[in-house]
Order: sequence, then C-alpha cells, then structure tokens
Amino acid sequence: MALKHLGPSKKAAFVSLMVEVINADGRVDVNELLKINDITEREHIDSATFALGRNFDVELALATLSQCSSAVKTEIATWLIAIAEADGMVQAAERAVLHMMFDRMGILSLPDDNNG
Repeated sequence: MALKHLGPSKKAAFVSLMVEVINADGRVDVNELLKINDITEREHIDSATFALGRNFDVELALATLSQCSSAVKTEIATWLIAIAEADGMVQAAERAVLHMMFDRMGILSLPDDNNG
C-alpha cells in the first residue's frame, strides 16, 4: 500500500488512470465502482484529490507516474488490473488500455493477469 504515501498530484494521476480503465469498455459496472471505492479508501485518496484526478489529463498522469519507483508502479498496475477484473472479465478494450498504460509507465513485468 505504498500509494497512500504519495502526494496529492500523484494520487490524482492514479485516479485519472482508474477512470480511464473503468471507461475503457464503454460501460461502467457497479462492481468496478465498488472496487474504486475500496481502493480510494485503502490508499487514503480524499474526495478533493479524487475530483482533481477525474479531470487530470491521462498523458500527464502517465508521465507523472512513470517517475515512481518500480514498487509503486507495480502496485498501480495491480490495482488497475483489479478494476478491470471487477466485473468478472477483462474486455479487449480494457486490456489494450492497460497495456498502453503499463508500456508508457515503463512497467516491464506485470503482476499476474489471469485473463491473458
């Protein structure tokens, strides 16, 4: 849970990526929303930071988070995969967004993704 120690701008960048993943397949499932609520509580992301993150540019978010340690980036990847899996299946559009994000952040090895 290294993310809870990040500053507000990096947390907002993370929120931006969560929003991008949840919208990737064109539909938002209640289980995805519940997963995001769980993550924001666990990582101590307050409502002001969440609101900022909803409007945070994805390109800037990726550039910002690419500066983080490997441990933080792996945790980010783990959470983003969990969001994509929350509705029971990782759709092709979600998978494409995840792989683009991981590539742009410089994540070379991914956490276990059971859906391919």
